[in-house]
Amino acid sequence: MSALSSRRPSAIQRRSSAISGADSRRPSIDPSRLIPMDKTTAISGLDDFNVVFVGAGNIMFGSDEGPWNHSFRFEHKLGPRLKVVALIDPAIERATGVLQKKVR
Repeated sequence: MSALSSRRPSAIQRRSSAISGADSRRPSIDPSRLIPMDKTTAISGLDDFNVVFVGAGNIMFGSDEGPWNHSFRFEHKLGPRLKVVALIDPAIERATGVLQKKVR
């Protein structure tokens, strides 16, 4: 038996410990401390926080179908410190449309 295989638990050991609850994990975030992103206060600071968005798709700017919207998070975390210096996306029409929605 190699040294590597002696350190790793077998599939049978992993299954039995999962069933017994030996490897149960506690949540890393206390649910009582979670608040909606739009209710947070901006992180304090005076310096501008320059950001380059790569991609103007649904994950970066959200959609009606899902919870992804990284730009929303940045806006609420950084507040007036956020300075978007570039938006890089090969689909120019999509990038322009996203920017027009944000400017309104």
